[in-house]
Amino acid sequence: MISALSFQCVPFQIKNMRYHLAARYARRVELCGYREQLFSIGDTVTSRWLDFRKMPSWSCGIAREDCEDLLAADAVIIFTEIPNTILATGGRHVEFGLALAQGKRVIMVGPRENVFHYLLPDSQIFATWNKAFATIRRQHTLCQETLQRPVAKVPPSGKIDANH
Repeated sequence: MISALSFQCVPFQIKNMRYHLAARYARRVELCGYREQLFSIGDTVTSRWLDFRKMPSWSCGIAREDCEDLLAADAVIIFTEIPNTILATGGRHVEFGLALAQGKRVIMVGPRENVFHYLLPDSQIFATWNKAFATIRRQHTLCQETLQRPVAKVPPSGKIDANH
């Protein structure tokens, strides 16, 4: 059970992230482009639903695979809509809840649609994909710079010689 007191937002892991993309089905083609952008910086997208054509007879199987994909991800990027403007089934809300319950990192692109979205800090919410992706890419750059810094070697004695 999640309580407001125990809920903690985890900062972005920097490199080699596995993302699950959650949005209404009608945005599938748009999200395929975002998946390519994430691939371009070395990340992975676990969302197999992006490659499916919607068929009612597959719904149960797709739902199961979607849950598996979400559980395999490090973070979930949810693409929200302006409330009361789009007729949609709301599967992204289920994915948002699963992500919270699993302690996943959640990044929101778009407006808060319901009360549970207020559990996320403003730093995890972006008005557009371009702003979200710029933040993700900036984190990758910072990680690369950190990894390229030389690390001081400590001799086995544990004492550092000031003359070297």
